[in-house]
Amino acid sequence: MPLMKTLTFDIVCSLIIGLEKGSLREALEEAFTDMLPGMWAVPLNLPFTKFHRSLRASRRARKVLAGVIETKKAMLKQGRCSRDEDLITYMLSLGGEDDARELTEEEILDNLMLIMVAGSDTSAALITFMIRHLADDPVNRAIVIHEQQEIAKGKASGEALTWSDLNKMKHTWCAAMEILRMIPPIFGNFRRALKDIEYEGYLIPKGWLVRRAAAASHKIHISVFFSCYNLWVMN
Repeated sequence: MPLMKTLTFDIVCSLIIGLEKGSLREALEEAFTDMLPGMWAVPLNLPFTKFHRSLRASRRARKVLAGVIETKKAMLKQGRCSRDEDLITYMLSLGGEDDARELTEEEILDNLMLIMVAGSDTSAALITFMIRHLADDPVNRAIVIHEQQEIAKGKASGEALTWSDLNKMKHTWCAAMEILRMIPPIFGNFRRALKDIEYEGYLIPKGWLVRRAAAASHKIHISVFFSCYNLWVMN
């Protein structure tokens, strides 16, 4: 798992925000490492708590990313990079001819923080569980390995993967999707109701937080569980 976290974080830094190896990436990685344990901690903002340390680490990460945004903005103005250079330059370029709404720097920062957590930590968990599952599944392991070897045969040494290569990973993708179904990397997600919502006779007032439990919705319905439990008790 630690190895996969390093791998996915490096990939996100390179492809999403265009940040190569160096002191800035190291500072960002350290901040995210300190931040993640507090994301599911009790929200008690006292100096000795995980939540407090996570908030401090989040501020450090945002400070680093804010500096990267400023650098990218200057590069765009000077014509030293294109809007398609990475995700930051693309978001900075919104609001032009495509009629998209221009994003504030705060919104860009929020999006980057979300994407970096979702793109690195959860991806690392997925890859780790895939390896664990395939280690005990010789049939599917052989198919996945063969699929990867066939793609590797057509690549020169050091040549990067293309979208065409990724589209050939049919069985690998199926394995990843099944792991996501069985072992979701996150507990669920939250959304705040922007207005009163009525759903199947239930009222969700404006301002309430709604949580979706991924593990529950991916597996069996809770009523099926209680039906099985009642049958077991009766017998």
